[in-house]
Amino acid sequence: MACTSCACSIIPGTYRAGGFEHCSKHRSKSPIRGALLVLLTMHKRGMSVGTWQWIKNVFFVIGSAAGILAWLRPAIESKHKEDMKRAAAILAKFEEIGTLELPDYVYLFRKVPGWCLRPFDGIKASIAENRQEVRFIGPLRRHLRSELEQMILAYDEFRKFVQVPWWQPEVGVVPGTSDWKFEKAAFESNGKMSDKYAHHLSEAAAAADLVKLRFQRFQALTELHFFESLIPRIFVRRKFTSAELDLPVDSPQKSEAGSIVERGQVPPMPGR
Repeated sequence: MACTSCACSIIPGTYRAGGFEHCSKHRSKSPIRGALLVLLTMHKRGMSVGTWQWIKNVFFVIGSAAGILAWLRPAIESKHKEDMKRAAAILAKFEEIGTLELPDYVYLFRKVPGWCLRPFDGIKASIAENRQEVRFIGPLRRHLRSELEQMILAYDEFRKFVQVPWWQPEVGVVPGTSDWKFEKAAFESNGKMSDKYAHHLSEAAAAADLVKLRFQRFQALTELHFFESLIPRIFVRRKFTSAELDLPVDSPQKSEAGSIVERGQVPPMPGR
């Protein structure tokens, strides 16, 4: 078989570009050079005027899109940078280690420090009043706002467990805060411990785990590059998957409870 480009003798199937055979001299590892090689080969074989016009139109559209993007890039990128600053300011309110250890505070230590909860209350107030710090304007604005709101919703669900009478407030380590201590006596009836004791702690830990997951998903959005933020439908999902931050398929509360207890991440409850 002969090379389509130079008619030299080659082994069939050695290299194909656009359905044509080429020798090692005319093969190209560059996608652009490969595409040009295909066009040159098609030209040699003969091509209708309509086909050439279609190809010209494709390149014209690609060039126009690239030109528009280059023209708009400064404005879009500046908004993206502003969003990243606002997101970084929000994350700076949290003590990362404390937030990530929230499930342990609930299930193992049975005492939740007030300094760990205070940032959530602050962000909740900001969202309720639609303050500037939670108003995002760049290409990731919907994802940033959505994850932030979902984090606060998860926090609200968590606080449905961590409240009186099951948990009692006490003076916090940090001035101006209240720590929450688990009240085991709230589950006693006629001197006997109710089965709801263990169930409550498992559900509370599951709710805390979901808060942690939402917090990490918001963190992950700040790690996306500007060009990735332009196609969030693809790169946001890919980021969550690569960082193992996908949401549970079933009901979040039930699934998260399973992830904590069934996977053995939390040891059996010690008697206290």
